[in-house]
Order: sequence, then C-alpha cells, then structure tokens
Amino acid sequence: MRRLLPLLLLAPALTGCLTPEPAPKLYVLDPVVPTAASLTRVSLAVAPAQVPEYLDRPELIVRTGPNEVKAVDGERWAERLPLTLARGVADNLTRALGRPVPLTPADRPGAAPDYELFLTVTRLDIDPAGRSVSLEGTWSLFDTDARKELQAAVFSQRESFSGTGLTGAVTALNRAVAAVSQGTLSALQSLPPKR
Repeated sequence: MRRLLPLLLLAPALTGCLTPEPAPKLYVLDPVVPTAASLTRVSLAVAPAQVPEYLDRPELIVRTGPNEVKAVDGERWAERLPLTLARGVADNLTRALGRPVPLTPADRPGAAPDYELFLTVTRLDIDPAGRSVSLEGTWSLFDTDARKELQAAVFSQRESFSGTGLTGAVTALNRAVAAVSQGTLSALQSLPPKR
C-alpha cells in the first residue's frame, strides 16, 4: 500500500496535464469603410505598422490601471499586430478605392508601388473597465521613386464598446482603424498617377 500511495497522489496531477487547453480565440480586423467615389488611379501599398514592443505579441494587451497592462490568455491576434493593423488599413482602402491595395513587400514581390503608406502606432489601449479602445499615432504617405514624404498626419481615435469579453473591443478597434483609413483618403485623392 505504501508503494501505491505516491502513485495515487500523482494520478490527479497527471490527468490534469493530459487535459487539453481550450483553443484560443483568434482576432482579425474586417474592412468597414464604404466604397468611395472613383479616385485617380495610383499604385499604392501599405507597410506593416510600427507598434510599441509591448504590443507586438500574440496575446491581446489590455489596460488594467495607470501604467499597467496585462496580456490576456486565450485571446490572440491571428497574425502579428503590425500586420493586422496594416492589413486593416489596406483592406479598408481596397474597399474605398475599388481596387487592391496590398501590403508591402510580401504581397507584391518585384513590383514597387508608386506610393507607400506607413503607420506608426504610439498607443493602442484596450480598456475593458472603461469599455473603450484608443488608437493613436501617425501616418505618412511616401513617393517611392523620389523617396520623399508627401503628406503626414497625426491620428487619435477613441471608440466605445459594450458587452463582456474582448470581441466588442476588437470591433471598436475595427472602427478606429476604419477612421484612420478614411483620414488617408483625402491625401490619396490628390495623388497623380505615375504610369
């Protein structure tokens, strides 16, 4: 019996290790900008966004208090956040312009676009307690041939959400990214085609 006692005590621990963890929820952004009027035909691509290092991880990061954030287990981005944000803007611009706006360089190897849009996110706060998402940063539009910045702007978007869980927060971030995308459209309207 003494020899069986350690095995009996170990059995619950072993079965706990064998129980699979639930699959994490994976999040992406969907385009929400409506189709716009026909714009000048330009070749445009969106570069992966620059984000603070603490945000560049698979888990969603939420604000838990002043100067405090937390990674949420089981709630993840489907791809790296810099790509998620850039793809969100590119998808919104694709819908608004009525033609593909790829990411650079992976989506379009060998073909340099006439113009490239760069996003720098300085703050992305998901605040479950305040039921809000804040997205702040800058966007810059570059002429790839002249290697020159043509236009730049600061953005600051705050969106509210309801409900529990982070699905509402991701939907609010979707709206914030759509607003940033909409803000770039006036700059794009003034671009002349190069080819």
